[in-house]
Amino acid sequence: MSFDYRVFKLDWKGALRDVQTYPYPQPVIDLLATYYGEPWRHYHTTEHLNSMQLAMAELGVASPRVKVAAYFHDIIWLPGYPQCEEKSAELAATILWRNGARTAFVEDVQRLILATKHSGQPPADEFEAQIRDADLWTLGEPDFDKFLKTQEDVRKEFPMYDDDVYHAGRVKFFRQMFPQQIYWTVPGQQREQQARWNLEKVGITL
Repeated sequence: MSFDYRVFKLDWKGALRDVQTYPYPQPVIDLLATYYGEPWRHYHTTEHLNSMQLAMAELGVASPRVKVAAYFHDIIWLPGYPQCEEKSAELAATILWRNGARTAFVEDVQRLILATKHSGQPPADEFEAQIRDADLWTLGEPDFDKFLKTQEDVRKEFPMYDDDVYHAGRVKFFRQMFPQQIYWTVPGQQREQQARWNLEKVGITL
C-alpha cells in the first residue's frame, strides 16, 4: 500500500489550524516525495511513512505534533550517518516555521523526531512512546514474510558491508536500543512477543 497523501493533507491542516492563512501542502508533499524517494533508500521510503500512518491509526494517535514528527523523522537519512535525526529535526523546523507554525509546536516536533533515535531510555511522555512504537511497528508484524521483506529492504541500504559485519552491527544496534523493551504503549506491548520472535528468527536475540 502506498503512502496516503490525503491523510497527510488532513494532518498538515490540523497541525497548522492556528495559522490565519492556511499554507497549501503541495510543496511539502513534493519535498517529502523527493527526500523519501532518494535512490539509496529501500526501507526508509514513503512505504515506511505509510506503515507509520497505519500504526498511528491503531495506536489512536490524535496529537498533530506526533503525526507531523512522524512524516519528517527520516527526511534526512544516509546509511551510517549518526546525526540523521538531528538534521531531520532541523529541516522540519525550517519547513514548519516557513509555514507559520508556532514555536512551541515546532520545538515539540523536533523533540519527538529526536526520540526516534531510540536511545535505550524510556520515553519521556505518551507522545514519545507513540512515535517510537509507530516507528518500530513492523518489527511486530504477525506475517513473518512481510517482516522479512522489511529486513531485506534495510539490508539493501548497507551494501558497503559484508553479511557477517552487517549482522554483527544489527545485533549490537538492537541490543543498545532495547535494553528493557521494544514497545511502550499498551497496543504496542501486545506486539512485543511477536517482535522478539521475529528478531530471533533472523538471529537477533535481545
